Amino acid sequence: MISVKILSQARRAFTVLAVATGLMFVQPVKAADEYPATGYFLGGLSADSRWNEILAKPGIKADFPFVAFESTYVALSSVCVDGAMLAIADPRIDTGARVSADTLRAQVQAATDAGKVATAPGSPTAAAASTDQPSQVAMSFPVSVYKMTEIGFRREFLFLFDKPWPIPVCPAK
Repeated sequence: MISVKILSQARRAFTVLAVATGLMFVQPVKAADEYPATGYFLGGLSADSRWNEILAKPGIKADFPFVAFESTYVALSSVCVDGAMLAIADPRIDTGARVSADTLRAQVQAATDAGKVATAPGSPTAAAASTDQPSQVAMSFPVSVYKMTEIGFRREFLFLFDKPWPIPVCPAK
């Protein structure tokens, strides 16, 4: 009698263990995090806001592309246009390398043609859209702005809007 009772308890424990292990390996049903009202996360910002306001807001991140200057990659926010070439605007990281501005112009044109940016770069509307742009704007590149939220170890980026980043003409040396 004792052996039968032990066998049924062992079988029950094994069944519970097998089911628990099986449930661990099954992909959990995960609800997608969707935010239909992105305006809630804007925090008073819009595509018409000035760049210094956008970049000063905590949790707001701008997705600046990087430009390759030989072996150095520089964020678009530190680039200026020197004639037909792109140069590094920040003198602390300037290596003296120059790259052709045609590739960046082609990317700007492709983004404009795709409807990502409403105004063409260099047009009067694009140059006068915001008051924080330098007076000498060579072109504007569409930069995506995101709201970053952290939940534990997980970071989520919620797209808010695209805004043209003014790429200035390099100052005369």
